[in-house]
Amino acid sequence: MELTLTATAPGQDYFQLGVGWAAKLDFYRNVYNVKTDPRLTLKATGDGVANDQPALQQAIDRATADGGGIVYLPAGTYKLMLHPYFEYLRMRNRVVVQGAGKDQTLIKFGYEPQTSHLGLDWPVGTRQAGLADLSLLNIDAT
Repeated sequence: MELTLTATAPGQDYFQLGVGWAAKLDFYRNVYNVKTDPRLTLKATGDGVANDQPALQQAIDRATADGGGIVYLPAGTYKLMLHPYFEYLRMRNRVVVQGAGKDQTLIKFGYEPQTSHLGLDWPVGTRQAGLADLSLLNIDAT
């Protein structure tokens, strides 16, 4: 049996994945700071009190519409609340949600008893998407 092997040329590995295909994540220069980016009409607070779900989702949607990007969450606690029937973030193609560090950026979810407490939704077919340098916490104790 013959098999074809395709080699990938080395390229920029922004996320330090150490794999050849990391160069395909070429959208790393397009950064949306969820607290300050003027392209976003909604801004996140990251104070752990306000519902940041709408602002974070808008940034994710905007990044994918612009061909991909990093949705940057500066240090803080980002609370996801019911909006209107879900509290999760729906991931999109070519978007990485990146925090300031796993001990500095926290996304908290699980506040609403009637929701699924997913935190994140990865629709079928989502490509070149991920999370980096943050922590997730489901506060639902049930």
